[in-house]
Amino acid sequence: MAQPPPGPHPAGLLVPQWGLIIASFIVILLRLNLRLRIQRISLMASDYLMCCAWLCAVATASFDVVFARMGVLDPNIDYFLTQYQGSPEDIEYILKVFLPQP
Repeated sequence: MAQPPPGPHPAGLLVPQWGLIIASFIVILLRLNLRLRIQRISLMASDYLMCCAWLCAVATASFDVVFARMGVLDPNIDYFLTQYQGSPEDIEYILKVFLPQP
């Protein structure tokens, strides 16, 4: 079986990801400012859902920072972690986070 091409370096993943999170944070702040100060109406359910979605994006991106420190996001590591040189505890932790629990 042929090896897949190497992926991006961790910085190539983390910088755009956190850049989009920061940009969406600014948009959310502007939207909340529009609703509360300019239009003077209370927040709607969509505003709360948008804030919750942003918090979920931050939580997901935080896992990528941890994985980058562990070396999982190196370009030569495949999806099955066959070339990962971490401890068995690290591999178990990574699989617990990656795979859905039954």
